[in-house]
Amino acid sequence: MIEGQASEFVFAQLLTAVLSDYHELTTELTRRYRVIETSRSFAAKFSRRNQKHVEKAEDNTAELKRLYDKAHKQ
Repeated sequence: MIEGQASEFVFAQLLTAVLSDYHELTTELTRRYRVIETSRSFAAKFSRRNQKHVEKAEDNTAELKRLYDKAHKQ
């Protein structure tokens, strides 16, 4: 199911041949909307991360560790 901005892109800009080939369609969507995460982006998420009200301290700690490990791979 394609909605919003992605549907506008798909139905207004892609060729019919691409629409009829699932692999090509997913490739085009990936190229257009792929999120590229780098060590810097993980470091930024780590520094902005706050514990949510309903979140357990252990879950927050696990998420911080995951972000830290992705930001500092060595």
